[in-house]
Amino acid sequence: MSCSKIYVESDTLFQITGLRNAITAAFLNDAVIIVQLFKSGDATQIGDDITMTAVGSDGDYWCMLPATNTIAPNDTYYLIVTIVSTYTVTKKIYLTSEWSS
Repeated sequence: MSCSKIYVESDTLFQITGLRNAITAAFLNDAVIIVQLFKSGDATQIGDDITMTAVGSDGDYWCMLPATNTIAPNDTYYLIVTIVSTYTVTKKIYLTSEWSS
């Protein structure tokens, strides 16, 4: 999973690459992946749930965290990523905010 930054007033690409079944090592191309954005220390979700889209057949997924989200510069945010396939896996990914260059 890649995305260590979130950009202020700009769309931010979030990607998962090479998602695989942990037992069989087969690529997962039909998982349902939901992304939720939060500011650290605040339990209120920013924006709506975002569904990731599968891209190709090698376990790659992507979505955009939209510029319409209210993001303050030099702050900490996190994503809750829920991956549903044979099993459900939830990951928490921390982000730092900055202006895009």
